[in-house]
Amino acid sequence: MMTTVCTSCNTEFHVTWEQLKVRAGRVRCGQCHTVFNALVSLNRHRGETARTPDEIAPAGQPVPDSAHAAPHAQPAADSSLSWPPLNLGEDSQPHLASPLHEADPQPLSASEQRPALAPTPLTTAERKDLESAQAADSSSTSPVFEFGPKPSVKRGWWWMPLAMLLLLVLLGQTLFYFRGAIALLLPEAKPYISELCLELGCEVPLPRRVELVSIETSDLQADPTNPGVMVLSATLRNRAAFPQAFPALELTLTNDRDLPLARRVLQSSDYLTDKAEAFKGSSEKQIRLPVEAGALKASGYRLYLFYP
Repeated sequence: MMTTVCTSCNTEFHVTWEQLKVRAGRVRCGQCHTVFNALVSLNRHRGETARTPDEIAPAGQPVPDSAHAAPHAQPAADSSLSWPPLNLGEDSQPHLASPLHEADPQPLSASEQRPALAPTPLTTAERKDLESAQAADSSSTSPVFEFGPKPSVKRGWWWMPLAMLLLLVLLGQTLFYFRGAIALLLPEAKPYISELCLELGCEVPLPRRVELVSIETSDLQADPTNPGVMVLSATLRNRAAFPQAFPALELTLTNDRDLPLARRVLQSSDYLTDKAEAFKGSSEKQIRLPVEAGALKASGYRLYLFYP
């Protein structure tokens, strides 16, 4: 025979395992209508006549805040009785079913009611049992979140034309920036690129691979007919298989200690006489250019080529 005590009004009731397993031990007091966990204050006795199961009904609604009162100490259970296993996880949903149509439990008569026991300090084992029961109680009322598919995001019709427009702009910028390299790799496309550049006010630049252009020979001699004038002669070679732009030349006059006296940069327009547009691939170019030295007493020179 088992009894439990209401945590609110201390009224004692007879209960059965069938009633406790309906809502994982949660019952409603027939005296004050408080919902509480009967497992916390459960007592077992011998030789007593139990009331019918209708004396106490399982709880049909969530526990209000006023129902969380301090539980009473549990008396030690009779070791000769067998305890059937509890299945506290049968109803873990937060929404409880509608209450059964059973009569509320009536309080025991004055002769059957037992005086309330004075609270005693809990032992470590009892404290752990109490915490386990409270954890099971809270888990049965915890909300359950339902995860469904996310609603589809509707995109406007305009994003496809906008993406195509941005793609065309990016393609045009790429063609403009690499127009020289494209004309070199695709010679058949060069006329179309040149025509497009005429419309846009640009030009197709020639390659400038300085490592493929070299000075084969050079010489600087004084002009016997013009005092103060020196004549620069050089042979330039384009070792590339494709046309390139003509390089610029840097001429430095030095003294007998190889210290610079004067320096001059010669553009292609300074040393070309035939106005050639491109330095043809695998070819050489002879140049001859008079240089004004003035009163400088130059005894040597240095000649470099580069692309500005």
